[in-house]
Amino acid sequence: MFLISNKTKVIERIKEGQFHSRIIESDQVYYSIHSLEALLNNACLKLGTSLEGRIDFTKEILKSNNKIPIPIDPDQCVFMFPTRSVKSPLLSYISYYQVADFEPYEKNVKVIFKDDTTYIAPMTMKQFDIQLKRTSQLIAHFYYKMTI
Repeated sequence: MFLISNKTKVIERIKEGQFHSRIIESDQVYYSIHSLEALLNNACLKLGTSLEGRIDFTKEILKSNNKIPIPIDPDQCVFMFPTRSVKSPLLSYISYYQVADFEPYEKNVKVIFKDDTTYIAPMTMKQFDIQLKRTSQLIAHFYYKMTI
């Protein structure tokens, strides 16, 4: 199974033949027969907890139940946030530390990554900004705990 890393920029839910997800990395695009949730869960399990455990932990930190960012691998700076509800067929997860900038694109958001590639995220500018801030809050919690 594909392993999410600090090269991973986006994981999308898709339905193209046998494939259920597309993974966009710094240097390549991969297609997987595994669901987006299975890929996220596998990455979390590699570090000793389930996706559900990470979500429950994040809900407690952010005091929220919607569109929860996931601390995939905090030691390697891999934090991903969803673009939509987990039930949406248009759901994708974007890696926080890969984002350099963003701008409006029609009714969506054009994400500009640090390597100057782009991705059209299926969400509004306001939603994207909120997701960045929520992920920042989660990151601050992790790094504050590391420094005390």
